[in-house]
Amino acid sequence: PHYDLQCVKCGYIITMSEIEKLEEQIAELPNGCVTRKVINGKVYFYLQWRTPEKNESRILKPEEVELVKAQIETRNALTKQLRALKRNNYSYSPS
Repeated sequence: PHYDLQCVKCGYIITMSEIEKLEEQIAELPNGCVTRKVINGKVYFYLQWRTPEKNESRILKPEEVELVKAQIETRNALTKQLRALKRNNYSYSPS
């Protein structure tokens, strides 16, 4: 069955497909943060993230840094939006 979420306070209806779409967008974007390290006078940028087992990282090419930073900001904004949708007193109703 298809379910919608309806806000108890305002009556606004969000379809599950909207939530699924947000979750898919989030999954496609990198997680973590960009860090800067200076080693032997050279500047390196890394994408760092946590897995259940350990912290991981990969070095970024200089041309990737700004793009990855923007993608992380987008992911964080979408995650915040998704959390707000899920926490705002929405109740499930079959449609």
